[in-house]
Amino acid sequence: MSGASSKRSERRTDRKASTVAMAQANQSSDGRKARSERTRAAIVEAMMELIAQGNLQPTSEEVARQAKVGHRTVFRHFQDMDLLYREIATRLEARVFSGIAPVAPKGSLKDRVGQLVLARSKAFEKAKLFRRATIARRWSSSFLQQTTRRFARILHERLHFTLPELSGKPESIQSAVELMLSYDGWEELRIGQGLSIVKARGSQIDAVLAMIGDK
Repeated sequence: MSGASSKRSERRTDRKASTVAMAQANQSSDGRKARSERTRAAIVEAMMELIAQGNLQPTSEEVARQAKVGHRTVFRHFQDMDLLYREIATRLEARVFSGIAPVAPKGSLKDRVGQLVLARSKAFEKAKLFRRATIARRWSSSFLQQTTRRFARILHERLHFTLPELSGKPESIQSAVELMLSYDGWEELRIGQGLSIVKARGSQIDAVLAMIGDK
């Protein structure tokens, strides 16, 4: 083999080795990224599981044990607990709104109010422990405050879409109806007044119909 041919062969070999090395490096990087994403998801799920079990303010140590990862790993992925609550709030919002589809403004007012109350009560019951877990942190977290306002705005828009009759009522009545059908209104009936789900739904329906003026 001539010297020129030998050099060309060496260059091809070098390029091939470089390509293989790059591919291996990319695979290694992709593998680390995938493991990191799985770990992050496990931490979020661990936090949500603890809350679902009734532990509304789990510590980072408890989250680490539940996720079966080291305590430092939790903080490596979430430098403070507020970041973890952000992930939870995002997932929770998606879950809640998936169960509160807009009710079409068709049919009698009583039927529409009933559908609205049924859909919201199911979603609020599903979200109650997670919502309670974030209440204490809301006042120190601008993100959670923004999330709460966005949640209220969406509920407001869907309420007026389903009950266009509200637009013709005094602002005080509109506000009262909105409060009655809000998460806080539901919590007051269920926890503050100790009503069953069925009775709380009945109270909401009767109150809204009375305020709007349709029996």
